Amino acid sequence: MRHDHLPDRLPSAWAAQLELAAAALPARALNDPDALIRVRDCLLRLPWVDPTSVQVEPNLPDGIRATYRPRTPRLVIARGGQTVALVATDGTVLPPGFDAVALSRFLAVPLEEGAPPEPGVRISDPLQQEALSAALEAIWVRDVLNVSVVRIQRRYDFPKSAAGVPPALSFLCADGLEICWGWSSTSEASVAPPVEARIPLELKAERLRRIAAAYPRLEGLSRVVVDRPEPRLYGLGGEELPLPAGL
Repeated sequence: MRHDHLPDRLPSAWAAQLELAAAALPARALNDPDALIRVRDCLLRLPWVDPTSVQVEPNLPDGIRATYRPRTPRLVIARGGQTVALVATDGTVLPPGFDAVALSRFLAVPLEEGAPPEPGVRISDPLQQEALSAALEAIWVRDVLNVSVVRIQRRYDFPKSAAGVPPALSFLCADGLEICWGWSSTSEASVAPPVEARIPLELKAERLRRIAAAYPRLEGLSRVVVDRPEPRLYGLGGEELPLPAGL
């Protein structure tokens, strides 16, 4: 299998995996229908390939045309400050391939217990699943409010003893600020309030906009609570602060 064009910015380790997998393919006549199946299976065995993107078709007289795209990384799983796994948007664990600088650009979720999930499997830990669901919301907070959200974690008051339950979340910033966000807008957590009783995503976002207008980049705050009926603000000394007008 010859590669006319690899996906842009494909990690070299992933490209090497593809080369090895292609080299292991047995020779087949171009008109052998089994050849298409083998090429397709070869691509589907690579955990970084998005299976929904794979298309294999004859391209006579040159050979077989295979098109595909890599899965999109979304967040990393970290333990003790070290990345132990990279997770795609669909929850699949991706193989190693990104350097430390590239990995540092992704939001992190902690590995609270057990071994890291293996490449190719779907994450099953409730905290990791809920963090993945909330990742785009955390990215919005980071980019729109210009705050350094680096981590999605269990909200400070949600017990670890609630095993198997997707927890309410906080977004943690590099300066220690905790934004208590609650469950993601798509959460199916059984312990979360019913959808109609939750603080809507739009309202949480509007609350943060108003708070950021009074406290640019949320500086001077240690905790911002937007997922409760009444929002709360806390200063660097832990003292509760008055809310901006309109909240």
